[in-house]
Amino acid sequence: MTGAASPLLAHAARRLLALRGRDGLWGAFLMTPGQSREWVGALAALALADAAPGLPPALADRARAAADGAGQALLARIGPSGGWGYNAAAVVDSDSTAAVVRLLVARGLRVPKAAVDLLLAHQREGGFATYLPLAFGDAWARPVTEVTCAVALALVAAGRWDRARLAAVWQDDVAGQQRADGSWPAYWWPHPGVATAMALEFWQAAGRPDPQPARLAVHPSAGFDALQLAIGAIFAGDATTADRVSAALALSAERGADAELLAPPRFAVQPRGEASPEGQGVMTAIATLRLLTLAQRLPTPTPTPTPTPTTPRRQRPPGPGIALPPGDLARASGLSDAAAALVTAAAAPLLAGPMGAGVPWPNRPLSSLAIGWPLEVSVRLGPDPRPGFRFTCETGDVRLPPALRLRSGLRALGRAAAHLNLSQQWAQIRDALAPLLVQAAHIDPATRFLVWAGLDVTDTAEGPRAVLKVYANLATAGDALRGLPLAAAILHRLGPSATTGLTSFAASLGPQAFAQQIGLAAVDGGAVQAKLYWELPGYDPDATHRAALDLGLPGGRLDPVIPGLLGRGDTDRHASALAVRIDPQTGLRPEVTLATQASQAVRWRPAYEAARMADWAASLGFDGGALVRLRASLGAVPGAAPRSLHTLTLDPRGLTAAVYLRPESWIAARLAPTGGARGPADTPSPLASLRHAS
Repeated sequence: MTGAASPLLAHAARRLLALRGRDGLWGAFLMTPGQSREWVGALAALALADAAPGLPPALADRARAAADGAGQALLARIGPSGGWGYNAAAVVDSDSTAAVVRLLVARGLRVPKAAVDLLLAHQREGGFATYLPLAFGDAWARPVTEVTCAVALALVAAGRWDRARLAAVWQDDVAGQQRADGSWPAYWWPHPGVATAMALEFWQAAGRPDPQPARLAVHPSAGFDALQLAIGAIFAGDATTADRVSAALALSAERGADAELLAPPRFAVQPRGEASPEGQGVMTAIATLRLLTLAQRLPTPTPTPTPTPTTPRRQRPPGPGIALPPGDLARASGLSDAAAALVTAAAAPLLAGPMGAGVPWPNRPLSSLAIGWPLEVSVRLGPDPRPGFRFTCETGDVRLPPALRLRSGLRALGRAAAHLNLSQQWAQIRDALAPLLVQAAHIDPATRFLVWAGLDVTDTAEGPRAVLKVYANLATAGDALRGLPLAAAILHRLGPSATTGLTSFAASLGPQAFAQQIGLAAVDGGAVQAKLYWELPGYDPDATHRAALDLGLPGGRLDPVIPGLLGRGDTDRHASALAVRIDPQTGLRPEVTLATQASQAVRWRPAYEAARMADWAASLGFDGGALVRLRASLGAVPGAAPRSLHTLTLDPRGLTAAVYLRPESWIAARLAPTGGARGPADTPSPLASLRHAS
């Protein structure tokens, strides 16, 4: 099928190359140790190396160079025990080490003897374990199929084992694990695809010994799993392989980046494990490229699927009758029908991207908003009695590499501005963000925050009033010290006096503060406004007090404590931010905002939380009824309390506050009717039960 596959193969290789990080590696998932770089990076580089012979010459050279660069980067990261782990912060394991060894052999690079010895040290009765045991009963130190096969293949590649040894392991440890439907159970994955593909690749490398594997009869419900099972079918020589390849590519194109990694409880005393979606789609891109590389060897053509599976498909719009835009939440906050309709109209283009992307939510590897949810709603508390509703969201195609993702988000904001008759103000903002667009070419693909969209709608006597906002990440330059110059460049394009006093104010915050993000707002009937945010490692009362005094505000201290919910110890430990408002024509304005992250350790007790929030609002002199009503409208949420953060803002008129909430159940209910990226109801994602795992 060489002629049909070549364009797709090249497209798949370009997609994977575009996701390569500045460190020369690739990343996916977000577990307790962080994002996987070593393991995922080795798998991605190996897929490119294998694909290179079938690529156009110039692209093949890029693929080989990337694979060589990854190999060198991994050699520089070898652990003290001679192997590699999930990432540099994790203990070495045999699976990650096997992936690196195979890459090094494929590219003719030096394979450290210690790495091969480490692989052999993980052999147990029944196969190879992922980790060496920490204590009795360590489940991670038991042999599992996908790791046994990966390690054995690496030992053959390194010349330590031969085909006869593989055949013996097949007969003793692998063949007997096959299930009646032809699949092998996986330990580190929610579906059998990876283990099955590894087992059948192992069987072919062993010379196809007896016992012969049963025919694959499993029908995948996840795109990534379908790709892996199709890879297995190629190794098995299944008569229906061509059809399975086409079906897998089509299902993956429909489902998007839906690979999920599991970390089951290591010991029986641990009640929960951990799970993570892949994020941007590196693992799906690896599987797609590998499948297309192998499919070139098939004797009969496979029809080219539509849409192209290696590029994120166009956002699918919300399904019939699915109220994705949060107009119902706006009404729950007390907005009129006219104001709620305005929220719906403006929110539709903003949310079409993330909620129609076909990726699972929450997705912490993909987004840093609201612990991985694409939407956050908030209520403003203050002396103004007029109802209001606000939200912040991911926008644009979240699966794209940084530069394209940024442009996609800005296009979505432009469409929302047109709905709100704010196109003129948006044009100013879009022009001001030109320095960020220049920076986008250098942003690491692992960056989880590029731009967010925000919308504030308030009922007034003249009708609904809307403010459209964009929040841009200033930390994308890769150096915290470069955030402030980037902000100054953006502000200068809005007005030559916008940066007046900015440098001296930043210095007064102290060395631990860094410019983290900038917010630009298009106001109906008004000029563009800006807000600059500095991140702090925790609540700093002295820095907050100095900021207020420098801006000519009363000396009262902003205290982020919420009695019964957020204590002083929490505020000192959790990330905090200080923000100032900037007028493009005059510079700093007398307004300071303190933002404090909520504690994720607090288990949610609805009645208790509602009472404490109402008490806190009353202590500030505000009515907390709108906050309580909005929280109730979001639905029941198991696990952690759904507060993301809260803010206190001081200006010459006095104090106001805002509370930001994650609408988890609200989102899940609106993704479920279309299937989202979660799969059918009879095959629930493990994230549903492991989402709040420690």
